[in-house]
Amino acid sequence: KIDILVHKRGLLRSRMSKKTQRHDRILSVLDVNPSIRVNELAGELGVSTETVRRDLSELDDTGRIKRTYGGAVLTKTFEPALAERSKLHIEAREAIAQLAVKRIGDANSLFIGGGATLLHFARALRQIDRKVTVLTPAFSIATELSRNPMIEVMSLPGIVDPKEGMVSGGETLDCIAKFRTPLAVVGASGIDSHGVSEALLNAAQVYSAMID
Repeated sequence: KIDILVHKRGLLRSRMSKKTQRHDRILSVLDVNPSIRVNELAGELGVSTETVRRDLSELDDTGRIKRTYGGAVLTKTFEPALAERSKLHIEAREAIAQLAVKRIGDANSLFIGGGATLLHFARALRQIDRKVTVLTPAFSIATELSRNPMIEVMSLPGIVDPKEGMVSGGETLDCIAKFRTPLAVVGASGIDSHGVSEALLNAAQVYSAMID
């Protein structure tokens, strides 16, 4: 699971669009220098100030930054809703999904988490031509996989988070504890030298239970 996420951060970066690379670079620069100005960002990126302003407006729209007079600041505690995240990094998510499907090997059962990248994974996994059992807290993933009669889907119980389209809570964790699968495929909000992190606490608890 962590290997797949590591490939997401490294191998697939070159496949991102120039705009996506600029957005990532802007976020990295703001993390180091929150007070940097638009003209300084333009110099850092080697683009015009108009391009930087457009990029900042797009990042503001997704909630990843907050525009300020002459610049912007990160909104580190904000995790865009699934509907917003699903519009970002589509090509990279699809590539990650194909890589992840290749890594499941001959596993006949697995947990699958929720989120934008995992929905792409479910679409790729749906093409499988052998029997597989999947347990998931995410409605969109359960619906996607149920279109293949070879895949037996168990939708986990719990309290619904409408923004994420998945369940969590005590009942979810209790249900997960009753099953053992050789694999769990989950997403993450970030990876660094300290490990994997997830911005949504309820999702983090579910994913921790899946890989326990």
